[in-house]
Amino acid sequence: MRLNRTAPPRCLSRAHEGFDCQRCLVTSLAALVRELRGLRHQVKLLSPAGFRSLPCPTYPEIPLVWDLWRVGAAIRDYRPDCVHIATEGPLGWAARRWLVKRGLAFSTAIHTRFPEYVSTRWPWIAPRWGYAFLRAFHRPSQVVLVTTEAAARGVRQLGFRGSAAMAQGRRYCAVSPG
Repeated sequence: MRLNRTAPPRCLSRAHEGFDCQRCLVTSLAALVRELRGLRHQVKLLSPAGFRSLPCPTYPEIPLVWDLWRVGAAIRDYRPDCVHIATEGPLGWAARRWLVKRGLAFSTAIHTRFPEYVSTRWPWIAPRWGYAFLRAFHRPSQVVLVTTEAAARGVRQLGFRGSAAMAQGRRYCAVSPG
């Protein structure tokens, strides 16, 4: 993938399963999209709306994509100048795998304390296991974005490298895959 300097940057974000919900992640993504479009960037959200999905067990509002073999083609066909993966669900893992396999850069974000959420539902799953899972997901990311400087300090204390607060949407498109 080559950066096309004559056209507006094309940004691809792996969006949350329920983009129209009012959650922290969705609010952050909506602000990001507004800002990037205000900078005349072309933005596409890769979300479960374009894939087959099943409801997440115990959290049916979140659809989990199962036709993951289509994710790479969706990224390739859009030919983005930068990619941001917003969540660590199956769609995020599929996008991550496709990008890593091709040596392409991307950014990721942490919006919640999901390991603690999982631990309250299933107490035998320690939060440290959830954070180990998240560290593995975010490790190849160029930058792990969080909403505040305090959150950036918090995730660094949990062992995440390269975290930064999302001061402006252009941070997302600062990472070019090719």
